[in-house]
Amino acid sequence: MIKNERQYKITTAQVQMFARALESLKQETQEAEVHPLLVKAQEDAVTSQLADLEAASRAYESFRVTSRS
Repeated sequence: MIKNERQYKITTAQVQMFARALESLKQETQEAEVHPLLVKAQEDAVTSQLADLEAASRAYESFRVTSRS
């Protein structure tokens, strides 16, 4: 749970980092000979973490908007 603006900024930076990491992972695994199950596990892990961070950001944004009203 994000509790303040500092944490929100850190989380949004992490969202961008995980999004880039996911794209990079997809490109690298296409070029390398990696077992498909390993590729799926890696992509699922990064996607899951990215989804968690995005959900936390949205929750904080929603809280921030409602608390200002």
